[in-house]
Amino acid sequence: MKRIIGWVLPTLCLLGCGVAAPSQWLFYDVAPISPLLDTDTIFRFQATDSRGVPQAGVPVTFALEKPDDSVTLVHAGQTDASGLARTILRGHGRVSSVVVLATAGGKVAKSGAVTFAGTTPSSRWLTFQCGPLAGLSSGGIHAIGAFDESRTLIAGVKLDCAAHVADRNGDGLEGHSVSFLVEAGTVGRSNTSVSDVIGNADILYKSSLPLPKETDPATFSWNPTKDPSHTGDYLVPLWMHPYEWTPNPYKPDPSAKLQEPRRTDPIRVASNGGPVTNNPRDNLVTMIAYTTGEEGYDDVNNNGVFDKNEKYDDLPEPFVDANDNGTYDEGELYIDVNGNGHWDAANGIHDDNTTIWTSNKILWTGIPAGQDMLDPSVPTVKALPFTAPGIDQLKEFNSTSGNFNVADPWWNTMARNSNTDGCISASESTVVKVASSTQLGVRFTYPPFETVNFIVNDVRDPNANPSPPPYAFPESFIINLGCRYTASPNAGQVYELALPSVNGVFLN
Repeated sequence: MKRIIGWVLPTLCLLGCGVAAPSQWLFYDVAPISPLLDTDTIFRFQATDSRGVPQAGVPVTFALEKPDDSVTLVHAGQTDASGLARTILRGHGRVSSVVVLATAGGKVAKSGAVTFAGTTPSSRWLTFQCGPLAGLSSGGIHAIGAFDESRTLIAGVKLDCAAHVADRNGDGLEGHSVSFLVEAGTVGRSNTSVSDVIGNADILYKSSLPLPKETDPATFSWNPTKDPSHTGDYLVPLWMHPYEWTPNPYKPDPSAKLQEPRRTDPIRVASNGGPVTNNPRDNLVTMIAYTTGEEGYDDVNNNGVFDKNEKYDDLPEPFVDANDNGTYDEGELYIDVNGNGHWDAANGIHDDNTTIWTSNKILWTGIPAGQDMLDPSVPTVKALPFTAPGIDQLKEFNSTSGNFNVADPWWNTMARNSNTDGCISASESTVVKVASSTQLGVRFTYPPFETVNFIVNDVRDPNANPSPPPYAFPESFIINLGCRYTASPNAGQVYELALPSVNGVFLN
C-alpha cells in the first residue's frame, strides 16, 4: 500500500497543481514578417524549463498591448512539444500597428511592433518612371537618342523602366502583375511584369517601330480640362519647359507665349509633296502601366474603407494618349475594362476593384544634320553673339565669350545620358585657348534648345618672363567646339556633333 501511495501522490500533485511555470518565456517569431490586411499572421512564443528544454503543455493567454478593434486574435492556447504557443491575428480595414502580449505561468512576453499593410494597389500610389539614375528602379531618365542625322530610326536603344505598386498608405506590394502599353517602341518580352518585394515591376523599354505619332503644334495650358473624359494631365511634362515655349525659341515672341515651337523640316517632305512641320511633341512617346486595384480616395475617418462623400479619383478606362490632348481619340490603344467594345469615360462611382493605371512620357531625340544647322530661316544650331561668318575681334591678352544655341531637328535638347556628355573644345589654336563653361553630364530637363557657353582666351601669358613675342597683327584664329551625346544609359551609342567653326582676329 505504501508503494501505491508513493507512486500515486506525484501524479495527483501534477494534476492538481498544473504544469510548472516555464523558466524562460520569450517571443519567438512572426510570419509573414510583413503581414497584410485580411490575411492570417502567426505570432509564436516559446517556453523552456530550467535546463533549456522546450516545455510542452503550458497554458498561455494572449492580448494586445493596446486594444484595437480593427484586429482580431486567438486569445488562448498552450505550448506544443517544441514549447511553442501561437496566436493568429488578422487586421481589418485600416493599417494597424500592434504589439502582442503572451502570458504563461505569471510571465509576460512581448512581441515586436508589427504593422499590417494593405493588399490592394491604390491608383494614387501607382507610379511609372524610367531610369535608373539614383539606383535600381529610380526615375530620372526622360529622353533617349533614337534618330540619326537623316531622321532614320535607330532601333534597339534600351532603357530600364519600372512601375511601383503600393497600397493606399504607400506600402509597396509584392506579387502584383503589372502590364504596359506604349505608343511607340516595345517593352519586355511579354509586356507584363510582377512587382517584387518592395513593389517594383521592372521592364526593359526599347526603341523600335511603330514610330511616335506626329502632332500639330498646340498651345500649353496651366489649366487642362479635367472631367470624366479628360485626365487633366498637362499637354507635356514640365521637364520639357513648356512655360518657355514660343514658335521660334531663338526669337521669343511675348504675344505667342506658351505656343509650341515649330519649324519646317528642311529634309523631309509630306506624302503630297508639301512641307513637314516639326515640333517637340512629334517624338514624345506615351507609355502606360496598369494593374488591378482600387481607385484612390481620401480616407477622412481612417477606417480603411471608402465612405460616401469622401473624395476619390474617378478613372476612365486606360488609354495611350498618343496626341497628348488628355482624352481618348479613335485609333489610340486602350484597355476595355468592362468588355463592351468601346472606350469608356469615368463612371462617376468609386471602384474598389477595377483596372488602375498611370502614364509616363519618354522623348525620342535626334541629331541635327547640316541642313538643320545651316537652315537660313530657323537653324537648329546658332552662334551668338558672332554674326556670319563668325568674325570677332580680340585684343591681345584679353578674352571674349560667346555661345551656341543647339537643338535637335524637332526643337528638343538632345538626350544626354552619360556624365561626360555635352560640348567641349574639339580643337585648339596656336594663339587662343577655348574653355566651355557649360556643365557636362546627364540632363534631367529638355527645353527647346541648349545654350553652350564658351570663353576664348589669348593663349599667351602677359606675365611670362621673358615676355611673349607680339603677334603680326592682325592675327587670325579659328576655334571649334564639339559635342557628344549618349543615346541611353544602357550602353547606348554615342553621337558626335561638330558645331560650326568660329573665326576671329587679334588686333593690337
